[in-house]
Amino acid sequence: MQFTIGQTERACDSLGARYVVYGIHLEGYLFCKLRYSQLYRWNEKLRHYFGKNLVPCFPPKNYLAPTESMAEERRLQLQQYIQKVGEDPVISASEIFTALLKNAQQIAAQKVELSRQFLEHFALYLVCERPNGGYSVLKRLHGFELPYVSLWSLQDENCRIMIRKRYLDPLEDKMLMESSGGVTLLYSQATYELDRGWTTPTPELNQKLKTFQDAEMKREFLESIGKAKFYGYVLFEACSCDYPEPNTPAVVRVGSDEINCCTQLSSNRFKEISFKVNRIRCWKISLQMHDETELKPELSFEYQDSRDVWQWITIYTHQAFLLSSFIQEIVIEKLKISEGYTEMQIENAASELRTTPWNSLTALMLNYLRVMPMEDQLVECKE
Repeated sequence: MQFTIGQTERACDSLGARYVVYGIHLEGYLFCKLRYSQLYRWNEKLRHYFGKNLVPCFPPKNYLAPTESMAEERRLQLQQYIQKVGEDPVISASEIFTALLKNAQQIAAQKVELSRQFLEHFALYLVCERPNGGYSVLKRLHGFELPYVSLWSLQDENCRIMIRKRYLDPLEDKMLMESSGGVTLLYSQATYELDRGWTTPTPELNQKLKTFQDAEMKREFLESIGKAKFYGYVLFEACSCDYPEPNTPAVVRVGSDEINCCTQLSSNRFKEISFKVNRIRCWKISLQMHDETELKPELSFEYQDSRDVWQWITIYTHQAFLLSSFIQEIVIEKLKISEGYTEMQIENAASELRTTPWNSLTALMLNYLRVMPMEDQLVECKE
């Protein structure tokens, strides 16, 4: 989870007292607006339950009228505090952390008759329908988000909430096909994306899939479409990247174990490039100021090419947070397969032994990414 505070508003209460409202963004989208006093009370509850050593330091109160520089410092301090709280797997999994929010995803799962054991394989997404009949995935909703509040905050009549699988490895389909609800969701997603060109089967396979569709043979359809190119991939909106040339137009897909880029070179030739996730050492999101009015995200990753040379590749896309989350999902899927889950204890940044066990997957992922502290690694703001 990446939290940022990108805006503040000044308001007055019923007695005329002035205060500041902070717009809190989750992975690039407005999530909620809170006052300092609300965050302060939330922090007090966290400190009371978890103790002072586990909860990050909260920005102190100001007793004098803040200057512009002081207000900006307060905004950055609160952003850092929320990010650190969200990073802690113990705190973020607690009822106190989610008390301000609400988990509404299980209600949706019950309506489509999806077995509880398969809930972790699906998620709710905010998507935007496009004029050409397709759609674009904007973000994956976290378990504590209120779906319709998130949808309302976008103020866009073309946006919808969609249930779709959260994993990218097509091999997981086999397990989900044991559930009638799983088959229904997989089939609905597969046919929708096939009709809109996300998946590109050969002409022969496409005819076979059409036959299964007409006969409503869902299981046979799903078994066959797994052979199609880009099945299970997520298609991103048109963007640009700095490889193999600066400002190269690109169409990005993420799936299986790769970031697939179809690029248009300056010679008007098209070149398909596959960046294997197991060759990515680390990645980061930067927010660049555009026209002095808008922050635009970009995702950069350090990649080892076929010559064993490390270089940074940058993709310029407003879906950078979503792209980052799917890269992380691929890493997690690979680690699950290779290592499994075992309980262990690790030391936190303050060198105090964490009393609540983490699973080895978390530790392996941190080691794999060689991460710096999250506020430095994942969200780097530049002017």
